[in-house]
Amino acid sequence: MRRFGLFSGLLLALGSREFYADVGRRWRGIGVLYLLLLFALCWIPALQHEQNSFARLVDQSLRPALEDFPTIAIKDGKASSPAPQPYVMKDPPSGRLIFMLDTTGDATHLTGEAPAILLTEEYLCLQTDGHPQIHHLSTLPDMTITRETILGWLDFIASWLALIVFPFCLIGSLIRALVVMLLSALIGLVLCPTSKVGLGFGARLRLAAMGMTAPLYLDTLLTILGVTLPYWFLLNLAVTTAYGAFGAVATAQVAGMGRWSGQAEPPREAHP
Repeated sequence: MRRFGLFSGLLLALGSREFYADVGRRWRGIGVLYLLLLFALCWIPALQHEQNSFARLVDQSLRPALEDFPTIAIKDGKASSPAPQPYVMKDPPSGRLIFMLDTTGDATHLTGEAPAILLTEEYLCLQTDGHPQIHHLSTLPDMTITRETILGWLDFIASWLALIVFPFCLIGSLIRALVVMLLSALIGLVLCPTSKVGLGFGARLRLAAMGMTAPLYLDTLLTILGVTLPYWFLLNLAVTTAYGAFGAVATAQVAGMGRWSGQAEPPREAHP
């Protein structure tokens, strides 16, 4: 029976030798449940920060920019509007082009480096980083877009952004973590061969999962502060691997001293 639970790992995984020994010898699986708990704990403040940032963007930039937004009707694959055209909407603080409406045919493409949206009579053109994406309006249902409609969409996103993207962030983080764990465990086989520490590959994966705790805490803090570190994946892998090696050595040392709460040492996990 293991000595430490999932919630204990949220703190002890930062450097407890006894905890890593317990994970290496007594836990089962590869640590997926622990990772889900860890990711949930870290994504909640990060996503709440992003949601608050988006809400400020709506209030400070988008809402003023939409002050004179015209009514646009899309019917039978064609757009129309009673507003004088071309209609241009810019971000008030920066003057960056956000949206252009021209159903007269004079504006057929977007230029410049800034992201922009162009709506013509039959096409919707989106440009980001100089890469345009063109969509025919016939693929859209008939609709009427007003200022109130857009503000309603933006307010909904500003209120529920964190909850909407949370499951996708959780799944994406878990997939990336599994890749890091696999690479870390393979490197661990070279640094700490099985013959020296007596650990199977599953145990190495568990130790790598625990080793991701410190990098993830740091990543969450940097996200909230708006700081981006170069080569973060490699740095994450290096720290995770170091923790995995620490855990493997700790497991071998603690088991060798018989420090298992007065009980006999549990059987070693079968080697792959």
